[in-house]
Amino acid sequence: MAKRCLSRRPAVSGFSVGDDGTLTYKQSIAGSTASEEGYYASAITILPDGKSLYVVDNNTSLHIFAIAQDGTLTATSTLAIGEDATSVKQVLVSPDGTSVVITGELGRSENYNTYSVILYARASDGSLTQLQAVEGFGDIANYNGTTLNEVHYASFSADGKQLYLTGTLNYGTPEGIIVLDLIPSSETFTERGDAVALIPSGTLSAPVNDQSSYQGATLVIERTGGAQAGNRLGLSAGSGLTLAEDGKISLGDKAIANATTDANGKLTLTFLAGVTQAEAQQVLRAITYQSTSNDPTAAGTEATFRIHFNDGQDHTAEFTTVVNLVGINDPAVVSTEPVNSTYVPGNDAITLFKNTVIDTIETGQKIHRVEISVSPASVGDVLHVEGGRFCSTRPSTIRLLLVKAEWNTASVSATALPP
Repeated sequence: MAKRCLSRRPAVSGFSVGDDGTLTYKQSIAGSTASEEGYYASAITILPDGKSLYVVDNNTSLHIFAIAQDGTLTATSTLAIGEDATSVKQVLVSPDGTSVVITGELGRSENYNTYSVILYARASDGSLTQLQAVEGFGDIANYNGTTLNEVHYASFSADGKQLYLTGTLNYGTPEGIIVLDLIPSSETFTERGDAVALIPSGTLSAPVNDQSSYQGATLVIERTGGAQAGNRLGLSAGSGLTLAEDGKISLGDKAIANATTDANGKLTLTFLAGVTQAEAQQVLRAITYQSTSNDPTAAGTEATFRIHFNDGQDHTAEFTTVVNLVGINDPAVVSTEPVNSTYVPGNDAITLFKNTVIDTIETGQKIHRVEISVSPASVGDVLHVEGGRFCSTRPSTIRLLLVKAEWNTASVSATALPP
């Protein structure tokens, strides 16, 4: 039986460029995952800052390489594009470095259409997370949409918020230009769930700070409309950052920023000496939202946050992001204080409880019914509730249902009068 060998032949070769344009060989390197059939680079691109290199291999794999300051390449990871991908035409990086796009014939969807575009989110270390494979737009599953039949060329807009495509829509249509809006995806927080990052792929940069440090620069994060009960802003557990009780944020042994929160829930982060662009951006991406409230959707199903950046020299930028909120229908809560009274025959009825409050928890819900049971009960026992009398006609349990659909929160008192 023949053995299959995995090739470690180079995927990329690196050269230095002399002042006169002369190339000098420096390095050859394989991808982080070995190829069974050798390497064939069908598309390649480098990040504008020169820190990451992306290489498509055999139209099926995307190799990621880190680039050191001296130009040395290190293979960091490999992503599978898909076994049924047949061609990759381009690899593009957005101007701000947060998005990577590949175009071509990238496999088949469950609707038997061709994926023509795959969008990735890029982290600060160059790693990629696939966000979406695009076959078209509209209600394609119900034949009420438009497919991307073939994409010939793609380009980002100057601000990176749009992707321009040339190609054909549906089969048999003439070639045209398609514009796709790249809308930041919203995070979703579910009641009693884990904290979610507000801007997990956000970027932060200021030319004046990039030249030295981010000392004195500030990030201010606040919920529009004011903080709600139970709102908490923090740092993600996997970010490598820690927040001390005195408000100091650290990365390992290095102090990065001071954090303060005012009475309205506004969080202010002030960066300290020696903080680099990458460290400041790491803090931005680590900021999380969580609600400990039993009714996080009391003010609506969306929480909008405003993030304001000041470079310390009054150059500012502002961004808003939305967190979708999902509530859980909690059971109503009853709180009461029993009154330990003794009834004397012939006297007035005695009070059974005081300071009783019933709350539905969720805003807008109504109390369907209140159930009061007295056991054991004797013939002739009477419960008085809000002026009404409820009598027991045989030895048993008095089971009283009070229905009042308009209640949201209610106070209920009951008195008892035995015969």
